Amino acid sequence: MGFKFCKYYPEISFAYVKLGRLYLEKEDFSIAEQYFSKAIFACNYQNTGFEKINSFKYLIDALLGITLSEIRIYKKTREYKFLNKAIFYSNLNLDAINYEENQFLFRNSKNFWQSRNHEVYEKAINLHLFHAIEKSKSTPKETFSFAEKSKATILQSQIKETDALHYANIPDSLLKKEYDLRIDITYNEKRRQDKMNEGLSETDTLVLRISSRLFDLNQEYEVLKQKFETDYPEYYKLKYDLSTVSLEEVQNKLLEKDQTLLEYFVGDSSIYLFVVKPDDYIVEEVKMDFDLESLVATLQSGLYDYYKTPASDRTDELYEQSVTQYAKVAHQLYEKLIEPVKDKLNENLVIIPDGILGYVPFEALLSGAPSELNNIKTYPFLVRDHQVSYNYSATLWREMKEKKHFKNPEKSLLAFAPFYEGSYTYLDEEFQDFDFDSLAIALDLTIEDEYVSRKDFTALPASGEEVSTISKLLKGAYFVNADATEERFNQEAGNYKIIHLSTHGVADSRVGDYSYLAFAEILDSIENELLYVRDLYNIQLNADLVVLSACETGVGKLQKGEGIISLARAFAYAGAKSIVTTLWTVNDSTTKNLMQAFYSGLKKGQTKDKALQNAKLALMKKGDEKAHPFFWAGFIPVGDMTPIK
Repeated sequence: MGFKFCKYYPEISFAYVKLGRLYLEKEDFSIAEQYFSKAIFACNYQNTGFEKINSFKYLIDALLGITLSEIRIYKKTREYKFLNKAIFYSNLNLDAINYEENQFLFRNSKNFWQSRNHEVYEKAINLHLFHAIEKSKSTPKETFSFAEKSKATILQSQIKETDALHYANIPDSLLKKEYDLRIDITYNEKRRQDKMNEGLSETDTLVLRISSRLFDLNQEYEVLKQKFETDYPEYYKLKYDLSTVSLEEVQNKLLEKDQTLLEYFVGDSSIYLFVVKPDDYIVEEVKMDFDLESLVATLQSGLYDYYKTPASDRTDELYEQSVTQYAKVAHQLYEKLIEPVKDKLNENLVIIPDGILGYVPFEALLSGAPSELNNIKTYPFLVRDHQVSYNYSATLWREMKEKKHFKNPEKSLLAFAPFYEGSYTYLDEEFQDFDFDSLAIALDLTIEDEYVSRKDFTALPASGEEVSTISKLLKGAYFVNADATEERFNQEAGNYKIIHLSTHGVADSRVGDYSYLAFAEILDSIENELLYVRDLYNIQLNADLVVLSACETGVGKLQKGEGIISLARAFAYAGAKSIVTTLWTVNDSTTKNLMQAFYSGLKKGQTKDKALQNAKLALMKKGDEKAHPFFWAGFIPVGDMTPIK
């Protein structure tokens, strides 16, 4: 079963991978290993490196297959040589992924490597933990880097690229040369692959000519990168350094003494809980012997289905049913996601969800069954014990904390309320002497019969008071009604430290780029006055904080390994150091109260997560119905939580 008759064709690699998987399922591991080895050979892998690989997809599949084979053989024989071989092939696979990302990520940022490679990272985590247990060693630090590499490399590269373009002062001629080289390399790689797919061999004259051209282009590109590294080191570091944050850096630089980082990795068979403290690191594995997607969907239904129902159809029976459903599943999720590590968590908690956990408001999870089902303000919410913030990954947390803005905005706050139909005169006179000091104990908690949602383009009566009062508090500017246009946002947003958008928001769960925020409509204009995710890719913000006081701004299309592609992520890409975003359709009146209390805390110098926690607790104290997490748990803070200066 030698390799001398094998051709270097991706199609042959694909066939061998399929055969290897078939024998793996039949538990004929030695035959499976032979087919996976043939697949690796057919991908044109050579021990000297990955430069001549014709298909990274099939190489990665084959290396994963042979890793699984070695693990199974070890479990059968208990011979350590097979465990060591599994680790070798797993590490080789991670090297292949890293090489592919570094070579091709900037050339085609729409490829989602994390989705394809998620299983590789899962097996690497599992394998290293298993090896540590078998050898009676401490928790291996590499596992944290595997979890980090599985998250948000695409967004990280986008943020770094836009940073590099704005701060490095590179001559236009060099930027054009870089761009042209990337285009030429991508074109010739595709052309070479097409010819190989047509059946031409590597020694065919045309393929050799293209390969020679590719070699020259890559050499030229490497020389240019070396010039950047030597002459423009800031640009090189900003753009090309995609290294993930190390465990030591998280412990020594990112975390405060009283903070805990809780990062999740959701695999096919287990959820891994990574607990990082300045002086401690543990990984807890929770077997996926339950339907996580079903639990999350049930939690969402219990949280807000009742309030989405028309007022005329809301009955006491429906309310009790939804509360019972929520209380049960919120405790079940707590038992799976928090209970295994609860004794290791500090009060200040930074959560990095993974996959479908991005839809979970952790603060609304329950540490126990409620003692009084109908007395919601007595529920043991997680928010009572922890001030919580969120991040897309620890690496992106570092990027947001350390972000250097293009300029230091001199202006404090810019607020928009396009769907407020009242006048500036009323707002300026009515709330001229607004008492923020007593706000926490004097919230207006009137429950309207028909909840006004910040989603359906109806008038938002409370949004005007919201932007007016917070603007007065922070001596900012606000625009309502016809003045709150997308054009004004584009013109002004880069000049402010805080941007507050009190408007309608809609998440497109099919294509995240088409989620949007609505601004005031301009009659006879060709613009639709909708700010889409894709529009934010061309905006440069200098904001310490963006507050998306609208619906579903943290919800979008779920890309496995990339997280939720949403408006909030797009604002992070555009330059915001922190974001307050929403997970569901929020209520207009209650949002106003929550935001006023939140900004009152910011004014007093509180951290953003502490100010939001206090606002939620204040709202919770004021009545049984407003204590319901529907009204407060949908707002989550993301990124750098340091106080506003």
